Amino acid sequence: MRRRRLPHHRLRHRRPRHRGVLAHRAPGGPQDNIALLAKIRGALKPGGTLVICDFVVDDDRSGPPFALLFAAEMLLKSRQGTTWRQADYHAWLTKAGFDDISFHPTPSPATVILAR
Repeated sequence: MRRRRLPHHRLRHRRPRHRGVLAHRAPGGPQDNIALLAKIRGALKPGGTLVICDFVVDDDRSGPPFALLFAAEMLLKSRQGTTWRQADYHAWLTKAGFDDISFHPTPSPATVILAR
């Protein structure tokens, strides 16, 4: 499988051409994230998959501990200053046109999100 980094502006295609896109995390506020995810959805071929790897907190923000510590770090070093909940990702991905969304814990503190 061939991998390339695509800047945001490269996701504007007249016809979908990517089988999969890997993203590290949602970088902006809710509206910016929905817009970016919609661009990614438009760049995927039918049946294509978006893979997101992020430190996702529980919906009630009670854990996991590393994701909560990362949220504190983001608060100190960024304008948005947070980590996102599963409910946030699910809502954004649904609004962006994805309908098959799943969350997968990993042996690391990160969660992998698959969206088709």
